[in-house]
Order: sequence, then C-alpha cells, then structure tokens
Amino acid sequence: FPPDRPPPGVIPSTDGAEVRTPPTPTEWFLGYYEETMRLPKSCHPIECVVKAGEVIFVPSGWWHCVMNLEDSVALTQNFVS
Repeated sequence: FPPDRPPPGVIPSTDGAEVRTPPTPTEWFLGYYEETMRLPKSCHPIECVVKAGEVIFVPSGWWHCVMNLEDSVALTQNFVS
C-alpha cells in the first residue's frame, strides 16, 4: 500500500513514529485480507510471487507484508534520513 494509505488493521500514530498492527503477518491475512478485497479495485494490494533468483523492491515508506510459501532467505536494507 502507498505511504498515505495504511492497510486495514494497521494504525500509525499521528507523527508516524509508531504503528499498531496485528502481532503476525498470518494474523493480518486471516483478519484483514478479505477486508482489502472489499475496497475499490484501485485500493487493492499489489500481490506477487517472487521465485528463486528474483528480487522485489519495496519503495521506502510503502506498507508491505510478506508470506513465505517455503523456506526463504531475505535481505533488507533500511536507511534513516
């Protein structure tokens, strides 16, 4: 989801310093995923399956959630500006 559109169930503080979410991605999928599908199509999440050898880039500030379908390795780099 774009930075200005938090997903259902995700509640950022006014200053953006803290975020309240369900405890795990699985709980988000079980509790809120269907709600996202009731939003207008233009507000649906972007979904994909990343296969071996592929890479996905998530722009800074974008809300995202990962569900691993099998054993996986992830590398992340966060910058503070």
